[in-house]
Amino acid sequence: MRMRRTDELIEVLMSLSDLEKYNLTVEHMAQHRPFPAKLIEDLIDKASTEYGMEFDIDDCSLQIERYGEMNIYISFKEKSNVIYLENDYIENERIIDGIQGIYKELPDESIYCEIMAVEEKKKYLELMRSETGREIIRREFLEK
Repeated sequence: MRMRRTDELIEVLMSLSDLEKYNLTVEHMAQHRPFPAKLIEDLIDKASTEYGMEFDIDDCSLQIERYGEMNIYISFKEKSNVIYLENDYIENERIIDGIQGIYKELPDESIYCEIMAVEEKKKYLELMRSETGREIIRREFLEK
């Protein structure tokens, strides 16, 4: 495992042997399938120790990408020292981020869209992953 810091971002390159300690494979991680939280907790603990940084596991902008055939790239951000005042707008934006995140993270074949032609489904998913999709989510899930 290789870890480095760039400003407030921690970047980790994990090999197959690193992932095997958590009973995971590169393919499993590349498909964004569920994995033990212990993996991220261990990475955060190591980064905290090595770089003296603080992290919020619930809000660390976690990114997971395949890096070649035998490695996974994981990055996460340091805990922000900005204090946000909670309000309905911020709460709604977080909900929209979460719903849209599902569309962005899951592969197309994992998302059920009723009976729909392949091209139609592709266009629909592109729409839901776009800025216009945010407005659709707002209208369908949040407006009363």
